[in-house]
Amino acid sequence: MVGPLALYSFGQMTDRGRTSLLAASTFTPTRVLKMLALVRPGAVVTLTVPPAERREISLGYRPGVVPSTVAGGDAAVTFHACASQPGEQPGFAGWTQFNGSMVVTGARCARLEVASPGSVPASTVLAFGRRSCG
Repeated sequence: MVGPLALYSFGQMTDRGRTSLLAASTFTPTRVLKMLALVRPGAVVTLTVPPAERREISLGYRPGVVPSTVAGGDAAVTFHACASQPGEQPGFAGWTQFNGSMVVTGARCARLEVASPGSVPASTVLAFGRRSCG
């Protein structure tokens, strides 16, 4: 989780040095990794692949488009979450879910940038088939 954004990958990738559930050998240039983006109610968040990573990873959040290669994906996506509703329970229940994916060229550590209006931009390092991303 980075600010108002949480990424959920069904164990295919992790952050903070935890090992992903998939072996490094399963990450190939055409493997699409399902990745839900959850955004805090009312937030606008941009997720960006930094220029140095763009030959290795891309994002697939355009409706109806599932990139099968890194070149077929996007370098950035902006999520606009729905406003909160009266009576919503705490936790992720009221967050807006965006179905999407990422494509990586192989097992690696990848840095992504997260920006939201009025907040300091942040980054996160994700482990795709790697034990540690120190």
